[in-house]
Amino acid sequence: GLSTSAGKNLISTALAQQGVRYVWGGTSRNGFDCSGFVQYVFRQHGVSLPRTSREQATKGTAVSRNSLRAGDCLFFVTRGRSVSHVGIYIGNNRFVHASSGGGRVRVNELSGYYANRFVGARRMSTKFVGSEVAQLDFDNWANSLPIESVPDDIDPEPDMVVSENRGTDTVAP
Repeated sequence: GLSTSAGKNLISTALAQQGVRYVWGGTSRNGFDCSGFVQYVFRQHGVSLPRTSREQATKGTAVSRNSLRAGDCLFFVTRGRSVSHVGIYIGNNRFVHASSGGGRVRVNELSGYYANRFVGARRMSTKFVGSEVAQLDFDNWANSLPIESVPDDIDPEPDMVVSENRGTDTVAP
């Protein structure tokens, strides 16, 4: 079984938001942008994070790609030169995020488009992180989740969606 109950609860909360629509500047179940989603999920589990992905990328401690654990935050540069997108790692190279291109919270693979734009991961709290053995449970769990494919020629953060970092800094309950 999953031996890190805090990590399992965090990921369960994240996955429970699947299908909630993407709303630029959104911070609640009425709609999330990518960083609003991450902030909401962590807040349900007692961890306070800043509002934007750019600010979130300065928190916690850096984790290398080959040391990822469930609950680590993945950061991406999808346009320009600064962080503009964030998701939460589950396992087996899969992560959950609010995608503007996908229009909702969904699970994708850290490959192709996302691997090319991945710029690093941060561990916001050690309380969610299990051992390597525990991570095998998360890998199996992630393996059972339906994932969405991203065509190589399609940008899931289209130019018409202004970077979420320009969104509101107010946080809805």
